[in-house]
Amino acid sequence: MKKDAYYFPHFCNARNDSKILKLRRILGLEGYAIYFMLLEVLREQSNFKYHLSGLDDLAFDWHVSKEKIYSIITGFELFEIDNDLFFSTKLILYLQPYLEKSENARKAVKKRWESVRLQLIESVKYSKLDNTNVLQMNNGGNTSKVKESKVNKLKNVPPREFYDFELLKLNGHIMSENYKTFVSFLFGKNPMKKELIGVLSIRDQLTFNQFCEIMKKKSENKKLLDILLMMENKPKYYKDNKILYSTLLNWIKDK
Repeated sequence: MKKDAYYFPHFCNARNDSKILKLRRILGLEGYAIYFMLLEVLREQSNFKYHLSGLDDLAFDWHVSKEKIYSIITGFELFEIDNDLFFSTKLILYLQPYLEKSENARKAVKKRWESVRLQLIESVKYSKLDNTNVLQMNNGGNTSKVKESKVNKLKNVPPREFYDFELLKLNGHIMSENYKTFVSFLFGKNPMKKELIGVLSIRDQLTFNQFCEIMKKKSENKKLLDILLMMENKPKYYKDNKILYSTLLNWIKDK
């Protein structure tokens, strides 16, 4: 089913409604099918109404006569007509709880992502200051452990969005491509050819700065990716841990 397909309720005893019984008696299962296809068409409209002038197109698409479709609309008290538009009062009525729930959910999501957007703005702002001091890998200088400011810890963000945000902060850093490979590996570009859902279930994922710290200890990116695969196949390493950074450090230490 397409993600943008719309929902409408279909009651399991709809066939026993007196009006639909009459429809079935006269036009059989074909009439019953056309009735529900008309409801589907109405549900796809923003106002839940459809022009009678469009029946020719429906008839062509469904391989039935326009007259048969029109008879179902007008002859069984299942639809109403207003200025060349037909609609179903029952359909609109039964959709109300769903529409109200969807609207409330939309508002909640909008509020949540507005909060995330503000965190992202702060995160990117601070990362521009941090990136020059994350690693001094070219000059061999000493680097202190990464200190993640609280604005870099985006709360309640799904892994996909978390890493999208982190990728925005790379700014051409020497480790940028390695981090992009790491992220792609997590989301399916790996020998398993699927997302590493176990590793991704860990609450605190790996920021770019933390990745750079780990690469100091495990100089080859491939070795780090191999560790991710081993972790994915051993649930104890992600079920009992909440921070990917410390989990990887412990794994490297053990190995």
